[in-house]
Amino acid sequence: MKISRLVPPEAVLVELAASSKEEAIEKMLQALGTSRGVELSAASRDIASRERVASTLLPNPGHAIALPHACTKACKQL
Repeated sequence: MKISRLVPPEAVLVELAASSKEEAIEKMLQALGTSRGVELSAASRDIASRERVASTLLPNPGHAIALPHACTKACKQL
């Protein structure tokens, strides 16, 4: 399965500006929530819990790539 089938183009934020990891995750959730009807508060809570276990940031020289994710009931479909 291609990731493009799971994540709509409007939810991909190429030049995201944020002052903290939490702010970046909130902005990404808002973009996904608009297109997929995600319950933002529950998703935010579940992703924050997952991030406490291990970061989903993929280090890349010159750019940061993050794929925050969690098992959650905040959305019925990705």
